[in-house]
Amino acid sequence: MPKTRSTQTVIRAMAWLTCMTFFLIVWVGIGIAILLVSQRAGSLLTADGAPTVLTDFAPVLPIPILCCNIIGGIFILFFFIIRPLWGLYAAFFLPPIQLPATLLEINQGERSTSVLFESRGKRIRLSLGADQLHWMLNHAAPGDTGLLSYRANFIHEWQTHPANAAQAPHIQIFLSYSRAWKEDADYLRQFFESKGMRVWKDDKRLEIGNNLTREITSAIDAATYFVPLLSPEYWSSEWCVSEFEHATMRGIMILPIKVSAGMLSVPPHLAGRYQRWLNETLFLDLRGRNPVPQLNALTRQMISRVP
Repeated sequence: MPKTRSTQTVIRAMAWLTCMTFFLIVWVGIGIAILLVSQRAGSLLTADGAPTVLTDFAPVLPIPILCCNIIGGIFILFFFIIRPLWGLYAAFFLPPIQLPATLLEINQGERSTSVLFESRGKRIRLSLGADQLHWMLNHAAPGDTGLLSYRANFIHEWQTHPANAAQAPHIQIFLSYSRAWKEDADYLRQFFESKGMRVWKDDKRLEIGNNLTREITSAIDAATYFVPLLSPEYWSSEWCVSEFEHATMRGIMILPIKVSAGMLSVPPHLAGRYQRWLNETLFLDLRGRNPVPQLNALTRQMISRVP
């Protein structure tokens, strides 16, 4: 999709900032005028021999008005000038944030257009330019999963058809994870799907009445890669350990990803049994810095390994 904001958007933003700056100047001018008039009135009352009460009250009269003027000026400066300036700077000069996301809806209004995405349980609403709206309406639909890049509240790029997508559809990934890391598993699912891969993730583990064991073992057997999200909770879960054990017995290629910070202690009775699969564990700080570059490298590695 188009990566740059339209010229009309920049012109509207600059026009808004110009109007607000002019309004702030007028607002401050009114405050200065009130101060000068009050001082002049006070001097005239003193010179004309006015009663002492009026003489004392005249300089005090504009103080509440001046306080309101100063507070209003600060409010206008911050919310209507500094914040839009920062947003304009962030939209064009700060490095974009990248993350996998699912498109939820496209809103086309008379004055503004926006799109709503979901990533790791969080909803993100971003503004669109006219050229970007045209592209989204013709190439995207709610429910699409892709790689989202954005700055401030402006969308930078939405990639749903990567260059290597033609090589990826035959790759199927089984995500094994503890319930404590469900949001991170959703994040990885969205990323791998944005690369054109098929992902099997057990979302029905707690349901009753389904033959989950057979369903899960069949999914592991059909997987190209078994990707366990290693954490302290993972090794304490009998379900996760059973999935890992089944994958090792079936000879599925295993790509372990460590998602928890700090040392990861594997139970002694499991460490020796699975050590050779854990030697090449990749650490991904999914809740910290941007993991997309690491995930891109991992994707290229996965594609290169498959004949």
